[in-house]
Amino acid sequence: VELRLQDYREEQNLVDVAGVASLSGQELSQIGTRMVEADRELASIENQYQQIETMKGAGWERQATVPAVLSDAMVQQFRAEVARARAKVEELSGRYGPKHPTMIAARTDLNSATANLRTQVEQKVASIERNYQLAKANVESLRSSFNANREEIQTISRKEFKLKELQREAETNRTLYET
Repeated sequence: VELRLQDYREEQNLVDVAGVASLSGQELSQIGTRMVEADRELASIENQYQQIETMKGAGWERQATVPAVLSDAMVQQFRAEVARARAKVEELSGRYGPKHPTMIAARTDLNSATANLRTQVEQKVASIERNYQLAKANVESLRSSFNANREEIQTISRKEFKLKELQREAETNRTLYET
């Protein structure tokens, strides 16, 4: 029986079952905590992503009205530039005709500011989509790690049970032999 016990330890690579189980338990707890945080982050990002998706076919102007896009500092800066350029065009249109060089320059500035705003909105939308995909992948990865760790703990528990059974049997035999 002593030999079977030792053979089982070697076969299962068991050194310190209690230490391994406690480390795995701590790791499972940490992964669980990180998974809760990742789920929370995903929910927040998913809300932004859903807002973007509902406006997908409506064009960049409609996407620019989504709160997550509106709150971006660069988008705000470019919106202010468009507003200034538009105000300048309106102001000059009262004084100059459509073919006047000053009016042409003002319209060019407005078109440029609008193009910059569009680019920034598209970049922010792409960033939200990318963040959503990353957050989703992170949650899936953590879930996978959590499940793998849980299975490892269950395997360790089964091995520990078998080890204790063999230890009890060996102890019983030792006691019988001594008696």
